[in-house]
Amino acid sequence: AVGGIYTLQPENGMLSKPASLTLSYNAAAAGARDPQTFGIYRYDVPTHSWTPVPSTHDRAARQLTAEITQLGGYCIGFDMESPSFELLLPSGTPPVVTTSLPHLTVACRDQGAGIVPSTFTASIDGKPVQADWSAAALQGILTVVDPLADGSHVLTVKAADGSGNQGSATFTVQVRQAPAPPI
Repeated sequence: AVGGIYTLQPENGMLSKPASLTLSYNAAAAGARDPQTFGIYRYDVPTHSWTPVPSTHDRAARQLTAEITQLGGYCIGFDMESPSFELLLPSGTPPVVTTSLPHLTVACRDQGAGIVPSTFTASIDGKPVQADWSAAALQGILTVVDPLADGSHVLTVKAADGSGNQGSATFTVQVRQAPAPPI
């Protein structure tokens, strides 16, 4: 956090109408960080994480302002880390699927603003695949619609977080179709 954490009580209380919250920082609190990356964050108790709140930034006054409807913990935060990805399914080294139309699952970690769902994309061998983002599970479910041949394939996933940080990862997936049952 840049400066302190402010708790508006009762925590997790709701306001009957939106209120304006303005948080200030000074040059010492900003330090060497770029103020352009600053935003207001709210602590989300169920997920134990800081969630960005849409806010405006008056850089000259060193103030950020947001309309809020919930009470709880707020701070000025910043996000300079790109999202990172992990292939969950298929697992193994190397990851192997036994069908030409696999469903793949990719987890995404983002320590700051969170993934913008509309930016989550995936491709196999450079061809787009259906990519559905689950914000609740922090995972992408990838559905292959054009059959994959046996062999090695390159899966690429990309996404941006709410602070504009771009992340991508590449995984190699092996397709080894099960032999046909004997007749």
